[in-house]
Amino acid sequence: MPSYYRDQDAPLPNRPRNVGVCFIVEIDGGVLIDTREDDGSQAFTGGTLEEGESVHEALARELSEETGLEIGDMTLLGVFSDPSRLVAYRDGAVHRLLSLAFVVTPKPGTRPRASDESLELRIVSRAELRDLAFWPAHRPIRDAYLAFDGDVFVA
Repeated sequence: MPSYYRDQDAPLPNRPRNVGVCFIVEIDGGVLIDTREDDGSQAFTGGTLEEGESVHEALARELSEETGLEIGDMTLLGVFSDPSRLVAYRDGAVHRLLSLAFVVTPKPGTRPRASDESLELRIVSRAELRDLAFWPAHRPIRDAYLAFDGDVFVA
C-alpha cells in the first residue's frame, strides 16, 4: 500500500481523512520495525482508530494484532496531521492521515510475532533506524522520535 509524504506526484485524496494510531515499540534496547507485506517497506506498526473505539483501545488492539505484545508503559510522541501524508489503498481509496504516535514499552515476558500484514518484525538500533528507507507516511514520525526530548510533537 503506497504512502506519500510531501510528494508532488501523490494522488489526490478521494475519501475522508483516516485517523490512526502508530507505535514505536522500544524493546531489548532497540526499536521494533515492521517489514510491510503490501510493499516491503520498513515502518512502525499501527492501524486505524475504529468507530466507537478510544485511542487507548485502538493502541491495545493494534499492538496485540500486529505484534502479539501488550502495552506496558506508553508516552505520547505526537500528533501528525500534515495534509501531505497520504495512503493509497488497493481498492483505489486515497486518504489523508492523522496519526497519534506513541512510544510503547511492552509488558515483560512476551516476544513479538509478525501478523499477516507483515513480512518480518525485527529490532534495530536508533542509529540503524535513522538510515532505513522508511515508508513515506512514517518518515516524519521516525524523525520526531529520533529528536524526541519529552516535548509532544504536533504538526
